[in-house]
Amino acid sequence: MTSNMSFPLPSGGTTTMDYTVSGTQTWPGGTYYINDVTINSGGILQFSGAAVVYLSGNVNFDGGATIRAYNSIPGNLKIYHTGTGSFGSSNANGVTITADIYAPGVDFAVKNNSVLNGRFIFKTIYAKNNLDFYFDTALSPLYYNGTSSGAQLVR
Repeated sequence: MTSNMSFPLPSGGTTTMDYTVSGTQTWPGGTYYINDVTINSGGILQFSGAAVVYLSGNVNFDGGATIRAYNSIPGNLKIYHTGTGSFGSSNANGVTITADIYAPGVDFAVKNNSVLNGRFIFKTIYAKNNLDFYFDTALSPLYYNGTSSGAQLVR
């Protein structure tokens, strides 16, 4: 790609909200417009159908957190971040995310023993110990540069 994609939040009748997740919350499939999300320690945010989430703020983890796509299929949860910010916490242990996330202006952070399932595009990724990535080949291509596509590991 020659430039970053942009996903501005729609204007008009759409309301953006802040959410706090405690315990297990199951949201129905659909489209969500969210400013900030906090997932409390041990919190699980899961979906009962395919969903698209547009974020404009931060996603904060207070300890371990889980974000799970419908049927644990990453393509069933598309998360687009519309700006800059943070996703996670440098103190979060045991984070598991199953999704397709496009957040090129966002810094991602976790501490220990975390798992990312799907496809993840962040500005930076910080992990202290044991971060496992599992790329879902059904989401291919990982990137497109105008002439070819494929996966790329950036260190």
